[in-house]
Amino acid sequence: VWFVSNSNLLHTDSIIQGRFAGFDTVFCTVSNYCGSDTAHKVVHVLPLPDAGIITAHDSICIGITDSLINSSSSGTWSATNSNIFISHDNIITAINKGFDTIIYTATNSCGTAYSNKIILILPLPDAGIILGQDSICVGSTITLRDTMSTGTWAVINTHLTVSAGIIGGVTAGRDTV
Repeated sequence: VWFVSNSNLLHTDSIIQGRFAGFDTVFCTVSNYCGSDTAHKVVHVLPLPDAGIITAHDSICIGITDSLINSSSSGTWSATNSNIFISHDNIITAINKGFDTIIYTATNSCGTAYSNKIILILPLPDAGIILGQDSICVGSTITLRDTMSTGTWAVINTHLTVSAGIIGGVTAGRDTV
C-alpha cells in the first residue's frame, strides 16, 4: 500500500507526481501473514521555473533609457532584435525605431519559463530643413516650405507673420522663422 504524508505529491500505486513545491514523504507498507513493514522516502518537490511579469514602459524614444523590472529574480534578459540594447544592470536603451520584444527567461532543473513584453521605439522629432528666400520686403509675402510635412510654423518676434509657411513682412528688422 502506497501513501504520502501531505498533498505535495499525488500518487497512483508506485507512480508519484509533484503537485506543489515543498517536501513530502512517500510510504510503502507491505503486509503478509508474518506482519507488516513500512519503507519511506522523503521527496523534495521542486518548483517550476517562474518567469514573472516584466514591468517597463510600453514605448520609449530613441536614445532614452528605461529600467526593466521582473517579479522573479532568477532569470536573464534578452531582446529579439537590435532595436533595444539591454545592459548588464537591466537598463534598456532604444537604438532604432520600430518594435522590439524583451524576453525574461527563468530556468531551473524542472525546465524553462519565459515572459515577454513588446516595446515600441519611437523616432526622435525631426523639424527638417526650411527652404526658401531669406529676405522679404515690408508688406509683401513669400512662401517657405519644410522638408518635413508635419510641424507648426512660428516666428520669434513681430517683424514677420506666418501662417502655414506663408511669411508676411510687417516691419523692417531681423526675425527668425
